[in-house]
Amino acid sequence: MVKKIAIGIITCNRPVGLKRLLLSLSEQQVTHPDYGFTVIVVDNDISGVNESIVDDVRTKTGLDLHFVHETERGIPFARNASVRKAIDLDADFFIYVDDDEIAPANWLQAFIEFYEEFKSDISTGPVQGILPTEKLPAWAVKSGAYDKIKSYARGRQINRAYTNNTMITKKVLTTMGPCFHPQFRKTGSSDRHYFRQAIKKGFNIRWCPEAIIEETVPMERISYMWILKRAFRSGAGDTISKLLLRKDTKTIIRIILLCIARAGYGFIILCGSIFTGWRGFISASKRIAASIGGFLGLFGINYNEYEEIVGE
Repeated sequence: MVKKIAIGIITCNRPVGLKRLLLSLSEQQVTHPDYGFTVIVVDNDISGVNESIVDDVRTKTGLDLHFVHETERGIPFARNASVRKAIDLDADFFIYVDDDEIAPANWLQAFIEFYEEFKSDISTGPVQGILPTEKLPAWAVKSGAYDKIKSYARGRQINRAYTNNTMITKKVLTTMGPCFHPQFRKTGSSDRHYFRQAIKKGFNIRWCPEAIIEETVPMERISYMWILKRAFRSGAGDTISKLLLRKDTKTIIRIILLCIARAGYGFIILCGSIFTGWRGFISASKRIAASIGGFLGLFGINYNEYEEIVGE
């Protein structure tokens, strides 16, 4: 029996990116005979205009596509809708991707081969930032700020994953269910919280370096301020996630100590950036911003990054 992989995409106000991603999925070269795949598109735009894009790609490519319209605005609600649809389809695996990404032709096959070798509950891979080619400041390239490619060893068990390039098994899908938390409606970090819960339930996450997916970075994000805001939001979201799981004195003390350590390390890297250049400066800035966000997250303060969608 062929094992079904469902690829879940949530989208809002990015019709060009959505079509680009769908076309890249239609070109996947899956050579393993025991696997097939389908694609779920959840439109979080209240107008539902992306259905025509889905219909067009389905007609032109023959890609197996399912369209879901989620009118409750917010990333957690759209993610939950994709999970419900994957469960309804009785998917054996589910892959989370973003609508501003492009999947190279060997991307899905890489996930399949990795699972066949490691049988991991959750497999997550790198995200390669594709930067604009015009008016690009030198620091954006030299700093590596827009690449999410880690140097973990292949198959290494890690303690986090995100919904930009991650495959989960049916057991994880059905055990977790549609549990993306509404607290993160506009801020992001619902995926960090989701996979933190999965770890607490005993599931393992392993690093699959071959499953590289590309992310198109819009010019609106090429700014030092955007990097600081993203790091701040990440730190605040991490704190809020921890407090949702367990809000007690011990947890709060640990969060404060982590923020102090992160800020201290950031200042050390900042001092060393005279030798390491832009890479060190940006890395230090992100750590310091994340530490501030982590501390303010104790008071429920966060940055609503997704109040406005950027990209095309």
